[in-house]
Amino acid sequence: MRILVVDDDDMIRQLLEIGLQLGGHSVESADSGQQALIEIEASAKPFDCFLVDIQMPKMTGIELCAHIRTRQLYFETPIVMLTAMSEKRYIDAAFASGATDYINKPFEIEDLKTRILLAEKQITKSRELPAASQSLNLLSEQMTEDSPYQIEDAIPIVDVDYTMSPQTLVNYLRQLGRWNQAHSRIFAIKVVNVSAIFSNSSGLEFGDVIADVAEVIANCLCEISGLLCYLGNGIYCCVIDSKHKEALCDLNCKLENEVYTMGLIYRNGRPVDLEFRVGESVTPNPFSKADSIEVVQEAIHKLIANDQRESIKRLALGKTA
Repeated sequence: MRILVVDDDDMIRQLLEIGLQLGGHSVESADSGQQALIEIEASAKPFDCFLVDIQMPKMTGIELCAHIRTRQLYFETPIVMLTAMSEKRYIDAAFASGATDYINKPFEIEDLKTRILLAEKQITKSRELPAASQSLNLLSEQMTEDSPYQIEDAIPIVDVDYTMSPQTLVNYLRQLGRWNQAHSRIFAIKVVNVSAIFSNSSGLEFGDVIADVAEVIANCLCEISGLLCYLGNGIYCCVIDSKHKEALCDLNCKLENEVYTMGLIYRNGRPVDLEFRVGESVTPNPFSKADSIEVVQEAIHKLIANDQRESIKRLALGKTA
């Protein structure tokens, strides 16, 4: 991998350069956010990964991360934050700006290598889907009526604020730690009629609708800094701070109003009919042995259980009618 290390500490840069080069990576470095942007602009070959310190003068690592994400070439490139800042507000800000992982200093070089390997696997998997951001426009012109997606695909969402990949969401929850997780609410949102939307979509259109729905959800959660990812099968997983739990009470209504405001349509001009279901939220127990993946799974199970209750209720109403 070709890696750009950005840190204003000379010793950290040298340590990373030596350690990562011994691991077979090509490493370049910059001592500031401004210098990093110059390196990115001047580079004839794109970087495969960024390692970025948060605390730097003039431009913080979080600001640099947001700048990198504005470039289409780097929509999905792994950005790993390396920092001594462990407070939740820094973690939230880093992931909201587009970071894919977060490692506290001091760190073990072997742990860093493992995280980079996971990031590499993540980006490779994302690029296997035809929705990879670098080729979206070209593919949309060339695709036939056959959809390149399966309904269960975890389609990458790019260029929508507060969205991340499923693996990045797991990285975020793990970085929060058990005590900070205990101050979070994790819940799932399902597009109930996703099968009909999939059937009515052609070419890359299904991916477009999935991204539009992500924007709808992000707009409804932006005031409370909610984070979300798309898991496939019309299911989105969301994380908010527990202090905003009241926002979940009327979220379904907010989603429907936002859909109306955005005026979502298919490419043939027909409106996209969307029906949402918001699952019961989960608050991780700091004393539980459950890991981040299991917490996300529990939120999905809450949604599925709610789906089943709604189905039984509709069936019962039908019988009594």
